[in-house]
Amino acid sequence: MELKGTITKIGETIQLSNKFKKRNFVLTTMENPNYPQTIEFQTVQDNCLLLDQVEINEEVAISFDIRGRTWENSDGVEKVYNTLQAWEIKKLDLPF
Repeated sequence: MELKGTITKIGETIQLSNKFKKRNFVLTTMENPNYPQTIEFQTVQDNCLLLDQVEINEEVAISFDIRGRTWENSDGVEKVYNTLQAWEIKKLDLPF
């Protein structure tokens, strides 16, 4: 999937284990200017470096996958978690 918008926040890389790291960022879309949408994305592993190439307030196109998983607590209550996992970030205002 692809979505265009402006990067409004870039988080730090978080090392969750010796084999896994992630980095979050926020994109604001203006497809409908009356109702801008603020959406959080995640990059993982080597894709965390993609965010070193962009800055806050930069317009980009994000290619991403929707990831989902379930988790059950000790009382047997199941919860579903969704993640928007970005794997490509393209700058939209590149000079030609």
